[in-house]
Amino acid sequence: MKNILYFLGSLLIAVAAAFLANKWLGGFENPGYVLIGIGYWSLETSLIVFTVSLIMGFFCILHFIQVLRLAAQIAGPNQKSRQQHQIQPFSRSADCRSG
Repeated sequence: MKNILYFLGSLLIAVAAAFLANKWLGGFENPGYVLIGIGYWSLETSLIVFTVSLIMGFFCILHFIQVLRLAAQIAGPNQKSRQQHQIQPFSRSADCRSG
């Protein structure tokens, strides 16, 4: 329950920050643009769209990392118990009694 509240709280903060950035940059007559070029590939977008995408992308990556950490915490105890209860290989020589 606590993780859901953290997720919803940070999502609300991300949406509010994106909204405020949109309002602030939208107030200018010409808010500008962003041009990213790598080799023959280029991306051109408005500064508003880039800022909102950057904020939302940051929070998506942050929560993806938190989910991975949570999965690692859940898997950790299970791996230890599997190692402790691992079945030993069967050896006929130890079980055979010479008579």
